[in-house]
Amino acid sequence: MVSFSSNHRKPYHPRSSQYNLVSKGKLRIAKRNGESIPLGWALDSSGQPTTDTAEALKGNVLPIGEYKGYGIALMVEILSGVLTGADFSTKMVDHDADGKRNVGHLFISLNLEHFTDPVTFQSRLAELTDSIKNAPRVNEEQEVFLPGEQEMRVKANQQPDHVYLTDRSYQVFKTLCRDYV
Repeated sequence: MVSFSSNHRKPYHPRSSQYNLVSKGKLRIAKRNGESIPLGWALDSSGQPTTDTAEALKGNVLPIGEYKGYGIALMVEILSGVLTGADFSTKMVDHDADGKRNVGHLFISLNLEHFTDPVTFQSRLAELTDSIKNAPRVNEEQEVFLPGEQEMRVKANQQPDHVYLTDRSYQVFKTLCRDYV
């Protein structure tokens, strides 16, 4: 997983990202809701493409960007798993499994002043994000979002001290509370 944040003249969107097409959490939610997943999201335990969430959870979620994305995902796995002594790849204990998880983290902090003047960096970052936001689109009605921007908007529209849940998630929590509290 890679996370990135920057001081930007607009609230820049911190991004924490796995290099998969979709998180396993989304697969678990789809499974719980009895939904299939799009072909191309995951492979079953035999390495075959699947739309079955149960089979996908036994197999692997595919990386973003095909082989180039696979290279980035592998680099992140090496830095946060192999280098740190944590579990990696198929050795990772799943959220649903019993036992202790050995998750690795690698934090890298860069001092901008070793590379450039911070004001210059902020100006160049603004130029980059503006060019992305104003890029030509296939559908002019559809906005281009920066990573994390949609989540930040949802958070901004939520009332303080409130958590919004889907009806299905509410029912799951209600059942858990009844069974374990």
